[in-house]
Amino acid sequence: MDTTHLHLLLNHVPTIGFIVALAFYIVSFFGKSDHVKQASLALMVGVAFITIPTYVTGNAAWNAIQTMDDMHVSAAETHEGAAFLAMIFIQITGALAFLGLWSLRRTGSLSNAASAVIFIFASISFMLVAG
Repeated sequence: MDTTHLHLLLNHVPTIGFIVALAFYIVSFFGKSDHVKQASLALMVGVAFITIPTYVTGNAAWNAIQTMDDMHVSAAETHEGAAFLAMIFIQITGALAFLGLWSLRRTGSLSNAASAVIFIFASISFMLVAG
């Protein structure tokens, strides 16, 4: 397996990971479960970590398609720009989720404002990777 194949494999983690993490996060509000909230925040942090090698292996995939026609290269340039923006939002979401986990561990609760900010960034991150 080369880095292009690794990129194609890892490329699904941010999308699927944020679907699951966001679903758990929403369920945690309705079920009023801090354990489910912790699981969703931990998943967001994990997805943020996996997103870094996903983005980096994209450079190898880029090198592999340089020999293809202009349509593929143009689509890859669009994909790269969208991927960079999504990665930035995912990293911010991961950092906020980590702070949320730290707050839950330290105080036993997460403020409504912090929950809302994490939800907003997670939703934006999901829209960027799914779009």
